[in-house]
Amino acid sequence: MDSALPDPSVVPAVRPSPETAASGVANGLSRPAVREPVALLAFLLLSGLTSYASVAWTRIDGGVAVLWMSNGLLASALLLVPNGRWLRWALASALGQVGARLVLGNALAVVAGLTLANLVECWIAAGWIRRRVSDFGDMGALVPLSRAALTGTLLACAVSATLAMPVVAGALKQSNDVIWLTWFSAHVLGMVIVGTLLLCLAQMRGSLLGRRGRRLDLAACVALLVGVSVGIDLQRALPLLFLAYLPLLLLTWRHGLAGVVWGILVLTLTSAAAAFDHFGQFALQAPDAALARTLLLQVYVAAGCLLAIPTAVAMTERRWLDRKLRQSEARLQAVTDNVPAMVSYFDTQCRFTYANAVALRSVGGDPSRLLGRTLREVRGDATWRLLEPRMAAALRGEPQVFEAQTDVLGTPMDYRAHYVPDRAADGSVVGFYSFGFDITQAKQTERALEQLARFDSLTGLANRRHFEEDLDRAVVRAHRNHSPLLLLAIDVDRFKEINDSFGHAAGDAVLRAFAQRIREVVYDVDLVARVGGDEFVVLVEYSPTPGVGAMVAARIVAAMAEPMQVGDTRLPVRASIGVGFQADVAGASALRELADLALYDAKRAGRDGWALRSG
Repeated sequence: MDSALPDPSVVPAVRPSPETAASGVANGLSRPAVREPVALLAFLLLSGLTSYASVAWTRIDGGVAVLWMSNGLLASALLLVPNGRWLRWALASALGQVGARLVLGNALAVVAGLTLANLVECWIAAGWIRRRVSDFGDMGALVPLSRAALTGTLLACAVSATLAMPVVAGALKQSNDVIWLTWFSAHVLGMVIVGTLLLCLAQMRGSLLGRRGRRLDLAACVALLVGVSVGIDLQRALPLLFLAYLPLLLLTWRHGLAGVVWGILVLTLTSAAAAFDHFGQFALQAPDAALARTLLLQVYVAAGCLLAIPTAVAMTERRWLDRKLRQSEARLQAVTDNVPAMVSYFDTQCRFTYANAVALRSVGGDPSRLLGRTLREVRGDATWRLLEPRMAAALRGEPQVFEAQTDVLGTPMDYRAHYVPDRAADGSVVGFYSFGFDITQAKQTERALEQLARFDSLTGLANRRHFEEDLDRAVVRAHRNHSPLLLLAIDVDRFKEINDSFGHAAGDAVLRAFAQRIREVVYDVDLVARVGGDEFVVLVEYSPTPGVGAMVAARIVAAMAEPMQVGDTRLPVRASIGVGFQADVAGASALRELADLALYDAKRAGRDGWALRSG
């Protein structure tokens, strides 16, 4: 039984419950509210009616039935119920078939033999499919299911034809080959047509009307197929049966499994009516050519099934894959939109071809301001010049990780970027992914920590660590350039007395004012640092003579001449300064020692002044 799976465009696949089917198929033949005995009785009557119809209406000139529908009904039922209930459903079908054949006057021995052959056929087909496909609701199993259904159907029908041939050979005038071939093709068609129809009905929950909003279109396509089929049979001049396949494919293409069910029904009914009445295209053959008409009918309907069902399977699988792809894209979009990072994709021309919500918000949320535009167009020439080497490296296949700063809606933002090359199957780079993480807060924290680590919290001047690092670098530069260095060591005179007399708050205010006055009289390129409680230094580079140091020291001494306002009190504050000058710098410690000795000289000379030592 070659069965197509449900069309996701019609209804979602029905998943099984443990109570209904071990195979994973929801029981579409009965509702939970319907008791099984009632369902079995209805199934018995339906099996009897289809058996009677097949024998009474589809036999040509007393031969084997052209279309046997009961086995398709039973095989579908076996696939839609748990394995433990197979026997009762098979018995119901057997009773229906036996009753129909007895009503038609068949001998009891013939009835028993043919019924047994039919049960074996259904058991083989359903068992073959069930063993190979466990979940008929799995859209990813379309191709395996179709393959298993086709293989199981052909195998089962071949076995039943072999079993039935000796039973009916004596009662029919046809040869064994003709009997076997007619039985085989009739049962294959019945399994395909009825089995596909019932499984589709089960999966579509009994609805053959298609999707809402497209039902008129479905009716129009069915009417077109009916019109073409009838029109073909209204003339006998040309063999045009193949023309009906065109509206059949249109119906399948536009409406999936619902279109397959309607199309096969229309094709079967119209062609069977013409064949049995020796009308239309089937009248082109001789009136006594019953076998030829039988084979023509079977081949015609089978070809229609082979066109429509695989097309529906392929379309259903594609729609399922498209839906899964859309779901996957939606999940990926949801993930990337909620990732706290700017995620984007650049092609080989450095154009934005994808951006998540965070990246779009960086340009005001308007995709047209980002997608399809180059980085230079979006961020400007300065950013382009900075990042172009990084982007070029990524397009060469070299991952990039770096930190940079950009402007986001007028606000500067620090970010860490990761450029990940995107490689095609042949290894060539077709673009790269960009992941930008906002590290503005981290950088602000880092700068704040750096400020605490390198600057004095009271005065805002460089601290001892900062001074020592800069002094070491200055010594290196002086050695390299053969240039002199000046270092001024400065102490607040009698600072302990200020603290003791006016308190530490007043002492802190004096230190802040003292530092500010030093800043005001030195150049911006000179380094001013607080290296101790009341100890300050000034580092001056590129000084041609010791006189520059004397001039800076004199300015500082003069700046301290004005008393400092501390609260309501004006305090006189003085400074002692030692100037160390080295034309040929021996090292940082030597220069510091020279400045300390000069400071000692200034204090020994009575404070409130400066002294100079050269080395």
